[in-house]
Amino acid sequence: MKQFGMKLQLFLVSILLLAAFVLGMLAIERVNRRWDLTKNRVYSLSPQTMAVLDKLKDQKIQVWAFYPHEDQARENLEIFFKECRLHHRKFLYAFYDPDRFPSLAKHFEVSQFYTVVIQHQDRIERVVMPNEETFTNALLRLAAPRRYSLCFTSGHGESVLNGVERNSLAQLKT
Repeated sequence: MKQFGMKLQLFLVSILLLAAFVLGMLAIERVNRRWDLTKNRVYSLSPQTMAVLDKLKDQKIQVWAFYPHEDQARENLEIFFKECRLHHRKFLYAFYDPDRFPSLAKHFEVSQFYTVVIQHQDRIERVVMPNEETFTNALLRLAAPRRYSLCFTSGHGESVLNGVERNSLAQLKT
């Protein structure tokens, strides 16, 4: 009987330790903080990038990066994406080699290495050779899209919009 009591006690202590470990891991995952102690804050997001990510807080951002496999530029961009992921919970990213996944590259109309495709809702932006500035600008364009209106004048010798002549603007219209 004494053996059974010791085994039961060992089992209960093991369950308590496992539960404490699981709760600790959940707490650590929820309160994931990093400090960039480098001189130039190389591994930190700029305030502008954080502001744009805050603006898109509860909206899904999906990123496809088309980089050669095992490239240093890919590793640096992945560090940046991890920082974005820490700041924005619905930031999803994946890396693809266009030579290994040509159908995916064709689907996103990617014709060269070092291209990043960003999707937010139903809009897509492409950035070639991205850095933090160009990536943030693309996010900003996705967050606040603008529509432009084009106006044409006619009647005083301007090019015709619907014409078939050489100097018409038919191709611009299409």
